[in-house]
Amino acid sequence: MSTVDSLTRKEIDKIVERVLKDAGLRNPPFQIVDVLTHLNLNRDFYSLDDPSLLRRLAHRLQIGKAKIINVVREKIRLAAVWLPDEKRILIDASLPAPKQVWASFHDTVHSILPWHHDFFLGDTAQSLEHEYLDMLESEANYGASGLMFGGGVFTAQALDTTPCWKSIEQLQKLHDKSYVTTFRRYVEHGHDRPL
Repeated sequence: MSTVDSLTRKEIDKIVERVLKDAGLRNPPFQIVDVLTHLNLNRDFYSLDDPSLLRRLAHRLQIGKAKIINVVREKIRLAAVWLPDEKRILIDASLPAPKQVWASFHDTVHSILPWHHDFFLGDTAQSLEHEYLDMLESEANYGASGLMFGGGVFTAQALDTTPCWKSIEQLQKLHDKSYVTTFRRYVEHGHDRPL
């Protein structure tokens, strides 16, 4: 379950619904390419073997190249990064395809939540309090799930099913997302009973 408080969840839900509506996205599957196009965000894939990426991140985070490799690989395990000044999301090319999709939606949510903007314009992982960073990540995870599954669209569909694995499989095919992601969304936004 999400660690995002109920007021913040409502605000994120409103923002997600507005983005989907403004983009004209009403029916599944909800694809990241459509959301990115609507938001004028670019998505690229990076490799830690790319020296130009390391230089850009080292400059942005004001730490040395060796240290940035350690931070990206070991400390924060950077799957994706949103670069607001470039209107770009960078995704780790070594991630499996379903995780690339998740990371893309996750970092897109950072870009649409207004209170996240200030924390992506120069703060480093070291300068943010760990608790606050965790909160920002939880909010982005919550919003990513909403964008991936059309917000209330999935909830209505989930509530219109019999709570069983076959229902989850049908929704997974309809939404064209991973089983794990669909299952998590179903548990959190489907029937209010233990599965």
